[in-house]
Amino acid sequence: MLLSLDHQQRLNLIALMGAQRANVAEMRMFWAIQDRLALNDEEKEKIQYRIAMQEGIEVPSWNRELRLEFKEFEVSEAEGQRLRRVIEEWPHFLTQVDRLWIVPLLDQLPQAATQPAQQATMRM
Repeated sequence: MLLSLDHQQRLNLIALMGAQRANVAEMRMFWAIQDRLALNDEEKEKIQYRIAMQEGIEVPSWNRELRLEFKEFEVSEAEGQRLRRVIEEWPHFLTQVDRLWIVPLLDQLPQAATQPAQQATMRM
């Protein structure tokens, strides 16, 4: 499947995957996706991307007025489902701010595979 992503979606997905607790197989999948989504040096320069240190933590920033063209990325069905789960399970979104990048992204992602326990609960 192809995802058409802007730089904000790319950067936010990279950050979300970086904040996950995962087993080794999931980590490797996240790393592979992060590597594909990463901005190259030219893209970083175009949006004035910077990494600042705040209380010992690296915090990325960029000029919000600058834009990059949407770019297409190939992801497998399993990767797409996992990305949807990462988004749906993250408890720290801000309702208004994150809506702008999440809604168009979720519209492109497949529904997450239902877990057996969830299926049993849904039947009750």
